[in-house]
Amino acid sequence: MTKMSTLQMESLRAIYHGMCPNCGGDISDLELLGPGVCAQCLPKPLLDKEKVYLELIRRGRIGEYVKILEIESNLKNFSEFFNFLIGSRPWALQEVWAKRVLMGRSFSIVAPTGIGKTLFGLIMALYLAGKGRKCYIIVPTSLLVKHLLDKVSDFLEKISHIGTPKPIVLGYYSAMPKREAKETLRRIADQDFSILITTDRFLYNRFDIIKNVKFDFIFVDDVDSFLKSPKNIDKIVLLMGFSPEDLEKVLEAEEQPPSAPFNMPKQTNNRVLVVSGATLRGKRTKRIKVFRQLFGFEPGFSPEFVRNVSNLFIRSVDDIKNRTVELVKRHGPGCLIFVPQVKGVAYAKEIASSLKEAGINAFVYERMNPRILERFISGDYAALVGVASNRSPLARGIDLPETIRYVVFAGVPRREIRIGENEYNPQKILTLLKILSPFFEEKFFREVIPIVSALSRIVPVNKELIDKIREADEKNLELDGFAGHVLRVVREAKRLLIKIMEDIEIRKVTERLDVDVKIENKEYVLVMPDVDGYIQASGRSSRFYAIGISRG
Repeated sequence: MTKMSTLQMESLRAIYHGMCPNCGGDISDLELLGPGVCAQCLPKPLLDKEKVYLELIRRGRIGEYVKILEIESNLKNFSEFFNFLIGSRPWALQEVWAKRVLMGRSFSIVAPTGIGKTLFGLIMALYLAGKGRKCYIIVPTSLLVKHLLDKVSDFLEKISHIGTPKPIVLGYYSAMPKREAKETLRRIADQDFSILITTDRFLYNRFDIIKNVKFDFIFVDDVDSFLKSPKNIDKIVLLMGFSPEDLEKVLEAEEQPPSAPFNMPKQTNNRVLVVSGATLRGKRTKRIKVFRQLFGFEPGFSPEFVRNVSNLFIRSVDDIKNRTVELVKRHGPGCLIFVPQVKGVAYAKEIASSLKEAGINAFVYERMNPRILERFISGDYAALVGVASNRSPLARGIDLPETIRYVVFAGVPRREIRIGENEYNPQKILTLLKILSPFFEEKFFREVIPIVSALSRIVPVNKELIDKIREADEKNLELDGFAGHVLRVVREAKRLLIKIMEDIEIRKVTERLDVDVKIENKEYVLVMPDVDGYIQASGRSSRFYAIGISRG
């Protein structure tokens, strides 16, 4: 800045009435540009924010601006703590998440796999535990509990070297030795921990031993899986300090028109809930809306962001097993191989056998097994083989950027639904008719519309009723009431389905669909791409680590 412009700025004066961000008093433009508070709060101007914060505390001028500076100071401390444990500063996105937690705000994280959501939750829990807070991390699988405990062990060793008291971290998972599991449950019941790490199944089955724990920070990893059980939502609400009566009030309010008067239960503590996921595609149920009413956010949809993955494909492979062996031979160890859900574990075993015959040590990973992972990390196994599904233990919870170099899909990840002449499930019939309906034109359109409408009104139907109408139809019996209505609708739908199956034009039309529809032995076979399974499985090869996201 030139001398002239400096003089011009110094000659400008404006007094902002009631605009001091700390005390609400009058403040000049120069004070706003300098320390950010008025002369009443800070007679001697200081430019360094940390010094301003400490001086305001010393003078007892604790106002709104002090709270902001305190968050900035805590964020700086968290970033330094993160850097100390990881060897690099948190990403800007992770700092945004940290600031929200430090401000006491509950929120949802939607980001692709490998971006560092779980790592953030773990380090934030360690940071808060160091300040005497109690934290709870909920993950979808026992494998991930074990993985986080191993990672925490490394972090705690680093913390011990600087003379800081180590937080007590407990984890409970299904494969624990009996004696260790019993002792862990006792310590959890006695609240002898700073950080607790469990699966959502533990929350569901053993809620009684943690229901009275006053957690300050709860981190739900992979909320997509967590939200499948409405009871989990209820339990989280209670852990956040709300009463069963508060929950009932909110659920009842959802039944009322928006204009109806309602006294929203207020959170009277500083507990923070963070839910994390790659897609957050939970059904929009009443209990999902509890998040919005009580915590100010609602898990929702979000587009996938770019990951550091090269997506490559090979056309028209006649022998997938041999081609998979060739790929692993060419690219070496550190490989995960996924087979389609429709092929199942049996096909995964065939792939593993082909690899072993070629001299490549491989293992079919069906369930959580830390010993197998250790052998994979050490190089004893060049490849692990599993099923491409967002529920597969090989597709979620494994965070090994130093080991996993690439992923091979032995066949396109997909799901199949078979619907034959003897299908009695109204939901399956409705799904097929909706997929085919754009191609019926005039030929079947008028017949399909009323049947689709009738099916839409009766679904979902439980298994007991489906078995009942199947038995009645096979014995040519009639049923009363709602069961009788469902039976009549299904009979009409089945007659139309058989008629459509026998039509040559419709067979040709299925070739034009995004969802492939094949006809095999008097059955429609719906072949649908498993997008979630692909995202989850391929994400194992691109993970967050010290210098960025690994290339997969």
